[in-house]
Amino acid sequence: MAPHLFDRILGKLRCEEQQLSRSQPQREALLDLLVWTMFVDRHIAAPEQTEIQRRAHGLPWDGTRSVDLYIDGAVRRARDVLANPSGAATYLGDIGQRLGDTESRDRAYQACRELAGADGELAPAETELLEQIRRCFGV
Repeated sequence: MAPHLFDRILGKLRCEEQQLSRSQPQREALLDLLVWTMFVDRHIAAPEQTEIQRRAHGLPWDGTRSVDLYIDGAVRRARDVLANPSGAATYLGDIGQRLGDTESRDRAYQACRELAGADGELAPAETELLEQIRRCFGV
């Protein structure tokens, strides 16, 4: 994944934070969803994870854990869901609850669509995840 893609991901997260995600649970949910979207096509490397963590430090963050620890957890959760797809619906439902209202869920879905298409094509796994998000979030 190209470095400019990280700028887009985190730029989108910052934009969503400024426009809608006023609470820490919403920021965390959006970050969980974007990390999952990045991982769903299974094309991300350790240096990319490092870059995500470095750039995420610019985000407003008031969680009980540092943003680094949160991202590590988001990466682990994304990998767990990819390894055991039966947990995807539960994880997605939890993310949707933390996002809250329909408008926040719609914005998160749109952010994932942009992220998934950032490389110019949608892998089948990306298309499937986007459809799961759309159905779960009711957008």
